Amino acid sequence: MGFDWVTTHDVDEYIRMPPTYNQSLPKFLGDYFPNAKEEVGALRMKSASFGKNIHDPTDNSVHHPLLVDYVWRKNSTLGNARSKILVNPQQVNYLDVHDTKGAAKPTVDLEPYQQLHIHHYKNPENGPHAGGDPSQWVKDESLSLYRQAILDSLTEQPNTTQVYSNN
Repeated sequence: MGFDWVTTHDVDEYIRMPPTYNQSLPKFLGDYFPNAKEEVGALRMKSASFGKNIHDPTDNSVHHPLLVDYVWRKNSTLGNARSKILVNPQQVNYLDVHDTKGAAKPTVDLEPYQQLHIHHYKNPENGPHAGGDPSQWVKDESLSLYRQAILDSLTEQPNTTQVYSNN
């Protein structure tokens, strides 16, 4: 296929990497897994559910247009129950959205706060999915630093002068 890596995350899930990598997945992979193309079948990213603090009337995240504006999550260890994978297609025979099967090389579990993890925004207006006790929620604004870049990309005007050809 010609792809080095393929991800299985949904449109309501964002990959969170340490800010030192400046949104560069190739740089992250090169630093943490320099031989990954030959040695790794997939990287498993744990997931954290985010949402509005429905028990705090001053939480105005519902008035913002972006998922990254929902900053409340459970203060607990991220689990594998809703993990997603970053797949090395040259080393995997079969996959689904959460795991690989029959991989030629192993799946590596990533350390969520030092490496990569998923921010999941399933129905965020209702609070963090399966959020439990709100007294156990914490505010996590770690993706807020990307907010302006997301807005800028949404408001960019397409280049309409380019001509496309089948030649």
